[in-house]
Amino acid sequence: MMFVTAFLGVLNFKTGEFLFSNAGHHPPLIIRSGQKPEWLQLPDGFLLGVMADAIYRTERVLLNPGDKILLYTDGVTEAMNRDKIAYSNKRLMSIVEESKSDSGEAIIREVIQSIKEFTGDDPYSDDVTLLTVHLKGRRGV
Repeated sequence: MMFVTAFLGVLNFKTGEFLFSNAGHHPPLIIRSGQKPEWLQLPDGFLLGVMADAIYRTERVLLNPGDKILLYTDGVTEAMNRDKIAYSNKRLMSIVEESKSDSGEAIIREVIQSIKEFTGDDPYSDDVTLLTVHLKGRRGV
């Protein structure tokens, strides 16, 4: 049986409206300017490719200038150290909370560095992929 998790998002740069849907993917972090990061509340969504009649809902959140969404694959939170302990959602949240950077790129570098320190020389068991969406400003507002 083949399946894939997926997260789809569409950002309207003029209004800051971010529409999204989920298919079994880990929840992204929403990093609001001047606030602690939070897990984005996802609509229910089954894995893609398992059920032909699966229904996927679209949700929305309004981003303000400076807000970021951090998306990541499960290889991030499931990266293992020598003792077979997973990096975890808790560790990811901690690194993002401690970050003083306004740059999405810098946050990604900090997370990757943290994963490397956590796993040491052990190879990753899955892909480690991160992406930030950063609303720097709105047009016409």
